[in-house]
Amino acid sequence: MEEFKKDYKKLIDESLSTNNKTQLIKKCEEFTNEVIKKDILPEDIVEIHKNYISSLDIAEHEALNTLDVLQEVVKGFGYSYRDYQKLVNKLQYHDKEIDLASRLQQTMLKTDIPQFDSIQIGVISVAAQKVSGDYFNLIDHNDGTMSFAVADVIGKGIPAALAMSMIKFGMDSYGHSQLPSEGLKRLNRVVEKNVNQNMFVTMFYGLYEEMNHL
Repeated sequence: MEEFKKDYKKLIDESLSTNNKTQLIKKCEEFTNEVIKKDILPEDIVEIHKNYISSLDIAEHEALNTLDVLQEVVKGFGYSYRDYQKLVNKLQYHDKEIDLASRLQQTMLKTDIPQFDSIQIGVISVAAQKVSGDYFNLIDHNDGTMSFAVADVIGKGIPAALAMSMIKFGMDSYGHSQLPSEGLKRLNRVVEKNVNQNMFVTMFYGLYEEMNHL
């Protein structure tokens, strides 16, 4: 703090002796950048300025000239705060979008749990973030058989969630085939055409037969 006071007083002294206002303003801007990094408040600067000016034997018009230094330094805090506020607003807007995406994903991936006398079925999926690439699905074929799938897209967040939504719609379209191998072949073609090369999907797809307990 003492080093900061010393540097600020030098700026005030320079404002009383220099005619090069451009250079002085540049030094004030550089000083402000350092001050912001050290978490010094504008109120602290105003107090230091007031105390130092009171200790100097200068005329009123000279004291008013030193306010140029105070104005430039404090103005830098104004820019910093506005930039910070813009960032906060963007983050809040982003959070709202993510919340909406999370609710949409929960709705899209919601599935009915088939009921069988021979087994009890329970599922739970908790996203690492608000949206995820985790997926499960259960399809009751209403003839004593059930297709079931568990899948995971590499990565997290919105890209993985978008890819998983594609898998969801693909399985809704092709999953009613009672041969998991056929369903997987079709889903694989969809993935190859629509997923980036740096992404891949790990998926297990099976068929349960109540009659044989297999």
